Amino acid sequence: MEKRRRCSGTCKIDQLPDDVINLILSQLTVAEALRTSVLSQRWQNMWHSIVCLDFNSSTVLPLESLDDLLFNDYSPKHKQDWYISWVNKVLEGSLASPGQDLKELKIHHLLNACHQHQIDKWIHFPMAKRIESLHFELRSYTGKFSYGVDQYQLCEEAWFNSPTGLSNIRCLKSLTLSCVKFTTQFMNFIFTNCSLLELLSIEYLGAQTGPEISVSSYPVHLKRLRICSTYDNMLLNLCAPNLTSFEYRGPRLSPDKVDVPKLVDLSVGLSRHILKHLKPFWSRLSQLESLELQPHWERTLKLNHIPKLYKLKRLTLHLGWDPSALCSEFIQFMKACPLLENFILKMVVNCSVPRLRTAAAGCPSKDEQGGQKQHLFQCLKTVEFVGICDEILDMMFPKCVISNAPHIEKIVLNTQRPSKYKSYRSSVPEVIETIARKIKSTEHKAKKLQKRLPVGTTVVIIR
Repeated sequence: MEKRRRCSGTCKIDQLPDDVINLILSQLTVAEALRTSVLSQRWQNMWHSIVCLDFNSSTVLPLESLDDLLFNDYSPKHKQDWYISWVNKVLEGSLASPGQDLKELKIHHLLNACHQHQIDKWIHFPMAKRIESLHFELRSYTGKFSYGVDQYQLCEEAWFNSPTGLSNIRCLKSLTLSCVKFTTQFMNFIFTNCSLLELLSIEYLGAQTGPEISVSSYPVHLKRLRICSTYDNMLLNLCAPNLTSFEYRGPRLSPDKVDVPKLVDLSVGLSRHILKHLKPFWSRLSQLESLELQPHWERTLKLNHIPKLYKLKRLTLHLGWDPSALCSEFIQFMKACPLLENFILKMVVNCSVPRLRTAAAGCPSKDEQGGQKQHLFQCLKTVEFVGICDEILDMMFPKCVISNAPHIEKIVLNTQRPSKYKSYRSSVPEVIETIARKIKSTEHKAKKLQKRLPVGTTVVIIR
């Protein structure tokens, strides 16, 4: 009886002030707000006014693994139709709230030129909402994306001839375009009219030709720039007075001019001759605090010719091959970073591990004068290995790094592969069994490693 009396009373959520409900809604994703709208009539009417719309299909659709594609009742076509309907419904509700600005809009799903009309409508939406962050990633969360002519062509007219003029566009602070085609004219338009832009991320994949980034000056507030391209000469110059972070992935990096006085974070992945393409940044290498390199396999990388990196505290190597063959070069490179505190080695594919020798090339064993081991990395505190850690622990180069870090405090063995390298085969029983066996082997080798480490050093395994 008491329970029935409580249920028939006024809903407690309906009694909350609007500001409190808006605060709660601001902490929820779009999917969570939609699901919980049944709790209250006022909640159902107000959730459309949330200022951050994140349409990430991974939050509402199951992982597109092999089992999902084979046994799920919904085909990829049905999933795309459902996703489009979902986005349209939410955006229509948001447009029904006049005067409400929008801070963030994220579209994240596997869509392409076939959905041009629908995506064009979504592009017009933020132009009327004084948006601050726009994120279009038209590939699935499994890493799939469409190539070349199949990619969506950005509706640039929505920007050039916006009904609200340039006042709303000038509020933009963050822009991400992944698997979206655009022109040089559009990029020049963004740089000219979006003076508040702080973050720009571009993925232009699967095309032989494309736009050029060549302007006399970047937005003065631009702090982070990320470019991933499959063709040459996308970046013709880099003149950004307040840029602190720059990431580039592509076949070649050869800007005519580089002026980045505040750059402290640099990440570069190139197909060949990585040192050659780093030379435009040599005058700024000494100010770097974080550096990530993803070099292509070559007989020699000539990393021992790199200038001293006196401020570098974090170094990440992203490799698809056993680094032990170039152990001497990598060690000499790390010696050029006297204040290095964090080292991360990411291995994304299986590597054939050579039979170990007693000492790796490039690893000094004894100091000729004192007969004591001369440690190379006195400031190194944390080492992290990402990938198939049981194989990584057997490689010469990682063992050399660990043995030359007398003050190491933590070793992290991350057996989880980055999401963009996951594939449908991850759900196949044979693959699951192999992964479990690798993790068990990693745990066994971690126990043996722990015995050789300085007292107080911890070994953490991330499964």
